[in-house]
Amino acid sequence: MTNFSLTAQQQKLEKIYGKSSTAHYLSAKFTQEFKAMLAWMIHHLTQANEPRIWIRHDAQGSPQFHAYDPRTQKRFYGDSEQDLRVWLEARYSG
Repeated sequence: MTNFSLTAQQQKLEKIYGKSSTAHYLSAKFTQEFKAMLAWMIHHLTQANEPRIWIRHDAQGSPQFHAYDPRTQKRFYGDSEQDLRVWLEARYSG
């Protein structure tokens, strides 16, 4: 191969790498901005002092109950809905 063809191949590879690198950066930036916008919307569309409750599932598929009370800044994590209800009731009775 001649020096010219190596340079041409190198330029092609650098151009491809530059495009994929830029695309990856833009994709990551979009994802980051989208998450930030979604968090902002959730924050502003919900009552600021109301508890936030969500459920996640562990690797075995079992539900894990989570809650956050912005008024008291306390968090809850438990395996049963009943425990979550007790925690929420304590918020209003105490």
